[in-house]
Amino acid sequence: MATQQTSSAWTSENPILANGELGLETDTGRVKLWDGVRQWTQLSYFASGVGLYGDLSAQSSLAPTGHLLGGVITPSVASGTLTVAIKTLSGNDPSVSESVIIRIGDKTRRIVAPLSLSLDSGTNHMQAGSSLFADHEIDYFVYIGHRFSDDTLFLGVSRFPHYLDSAHASDGATAEKYLACSNTPSTTDPVENVGRFSASLSGTYAWTLSSSATVQRPIRTTRVLSYSPALDLGGAILSGYEEARYQIHDSFVRVDFYANGRSLSGAAGTIGVSLPVAINSYTITKFAILYTPTLGNTMGMMQAFSDRMVYNNGSSFADFAGNEATVYLRCNETFSIE
Repeated sequence: MATQQTSSAWTSENPILANGELGLETDTGRVKLWDGVRQWTQLSYFASGVGLYGDLSAQSSLAPTGHLLGGVITPSVASGTLTVAIKTLSGNDPSVSESVIIRIGDKTRRIVAPLSLSLDSGTNHMQAGSSLFADHEIDYFVYIGHRFSDDTLFLGVSRFPHYLDSAHASDGATAEKYLACSNTPSTTDPVENVGRFSASLSGTYAWTLSSSATVQRPIRTTRVLSYSPALDLGGAILSGYEEARYQIHDSFVRVDFYANGRSLSGAAGTIGVSLPVAINSYTITKFAILYTPTLGNTMGMMQAFSDRMVYNNGSSFADFAGNEATVYLRCNETFSIE
């Protein structure tokens, strides 16, 4: 827990707070750590501000990595444009007199200036407005990073929770793994996951905020989310899906998919299902095809690669010829993203 007020107020009150609580002097940037026994004036400082976003302390390990002290993630939408900002607990932009503390890597830093990022309408940011995701809620992860080149901080937003550096900042705005940044970093500049919020992008690329609560701490998993996959259930099969859900955890994605269709005479070819994200490498995954009346039930193997799972059943769909049949496809599998 962190508490903040001016140095004179701390000295005047001279409190004893719980062990592990941080006290910030908003006018100096200096910090003390309570031991639950001594008063404020009896404690030593473990930090001293040294600039706009400077390193606060050699004892930076006392600040928890990725946690905002005295600040919150604040997303908003206006005219279809999404803005993500770091605000103080009172809702103001950070300043010298009302700062926010963040530990990035092995350094603890103080934010004393506005820090925000806007994603405009009219752009298919991170493929969120594609046919797979348009109007679906997506969980976005917020990062704060440090630019070595000028010793400043930047804000980042991505669909993925596991980034440690800015390598994906150069992917391009419409790339699904893009790390959108408020200021262009080097690919090796470090970032820290600081929380998560939810939003959707329409098919015409306008943003809407979700009613889901913003998570104000580092988190490396999404909720269970839905998407609208493209289906090909083999030639002349009329296809549809009843459930298509996924959850990203760290650098893995779990897909839970259930589809059904009605075969027509002459159905043959490939079964294909879109994955919600591109996976790392070629993967073999189990799936079930249940169909009647000709062949009964069967278990097969799908080849998962890039952004699709494919089962090349070839001519065996000829067994459907002249025999209308109901086809069910089920897959519940975890894939590596990177």
